[in-house]
Amino acid sequence: TAWGQEDGEIPVSVCGCSEGAQMMPTASHITQCEDMLHRLSKVVLQLDMEGDKNIWIVKPGAKSRGRGIMCMDRLEDIVKLVDCDPMIVKDGKWVVQKYIETPLLIFGTKFDLRQWFLVTDWNPLTIWFYQHSYIRFSTQPFSLRNLDTSIHLCNNSIQKHYENSQNRHAELPPDNMWSSEQFQIHLRQVGAPDAWSKVIVPGMKAAIIHAMQTSQDLVEFRKSSFELYGADFLFGENYQPWLIEINASPTMAASTAVTTRLCASVQEDTLRVVIDRKYDRTCSTGGFELIYKQAAVEVPQYVGISLLVEGSTIKKPRTAFQRNLMSNDTRNAKPKTPKFHYQRGNHGSPRGPTPCWAVTNSKALVPASPGKENKAREAPPASQLTSSASTTFKLPSKPKSEPRNRRVLMAHGVAATVAIPGDMLLRPVQLCAKSRSQKLATSLQESTNRPAKITGVFL
Repeated sequence: TAWGQEDGEIPVSVCGCSEGAQMMPTASHITQCEDMLHRLSKVVLQLDMEGDKNIWIVKPGAKSRGRGIMCMDRLEDIVKLVDCDPMIVKDGKWVVQKYIETPLLIFGTKFDLRQWFLVTDWNPLTIWFYQHSYIRFSTQPFSLRNLDTSIHLCNNSIQKHYENSQNRHAELPPDNMWSSEQFQIHLRQVGAPDAWSKVIVPGMKAAIIHAMQTSQDLVEFRKSSFELYGADFLFGENYQPWLIEINASPTMAASTAVTTRLCASVQEDTLRVVIDRKYDRTCSTGGFELIYKQAAVEVPQYVGISLLVEGSTIKKPRTAFQRNLMSNDTRNAKPKTPKFHYQRGNHGSPRGPTPCWAVTNSKALVPASPGKENKAREAPPASQLTSSASTTFKLPSKPKSEPRNRRVLMAHGVAATVAIPGDMLLRPVQLCAKSRSQKLATSLQESTNRPAKITGVFL
């Protein structure tokens, strides 16, 4: 045996012996082993529940109610299980935990405890602990020689499929469930009256608070929301609680007389905390006790690099053909200056303005009837028109092109104003080239002092 020990290190023993050989215990070896175990207990908190069978519990990562859970004591079996086809097990994830080989037993039977707690806010973290809980028994006596689930899993969804063993203690409940009050009575009967109030309850509260603190940054929460959780605990022989798992959406099924009563009360008290206390801080919260309220954590404002992104509309680029076409039109374009003509009667009185498409070399062109293209008939010259104060003009339904490439100004729904100086009237003129029945009427007031003169028309 070789011993090596440096500053604060735990001594390590290296032994070499053949298979089947026995070592004679000596007082010095026993003392050294006890001292090493004492040192280990200070750094390995689970030393008391480790045992010597090397049993591990393997759970699928995406199942509930105890489905697919197995106990194993050989590494090759665990590796073979987790290396199976990931399509068989959702996500291919497993949870592997060291099995508690020395649990606290009641009449030689394993049990666990379901403890409810309520989280009403994650910032600040607010946790409520329910003062009532229940414990669940296995149907078979405890044994490490047999790793069957009927012995080692206390889930009611598992145990309800098994019949109670004939070798069970007579004082165990036939429905395999006790309330926490019945459990406290049992502790007093076995000589541990203070275990519940001084060891079990404080240990469960501390485990829940620490578990919630470690997961606080990972939980996506909303204000004015809540979550009721169910934590499962096992106990060591010294009554120390061990947190096994925390279940979201714990079952509220009335599977036994105990759960029928407790599940109804925890739901009613949850509403007291969530709804009634919102309007009355002094109201009763039933069985819930506020065990932790974190100081509000202020989220600092971001003062680093500005991440604001500003953009502008991207116009669709024109093709080369469209650009060439527009450039050619620009080069060939001429200033579009509208031409206006006015006529005088035989007596020199001014008449209404005549649009440029209505006069050509002192002759007015009247469009042909629909269906006749490139034809126009001559209208009487302006000298043959009867002088009157108003002149009626007919707009072409479709302007015709002329040999001398004279551009025709098309007007549709635009108000033209004839400006007459002096006491002449300003009158809007409606132009519409799409309707042959619409007429352009312009009434001019003759001036008695001076001849009228047209100064401009605006389209």
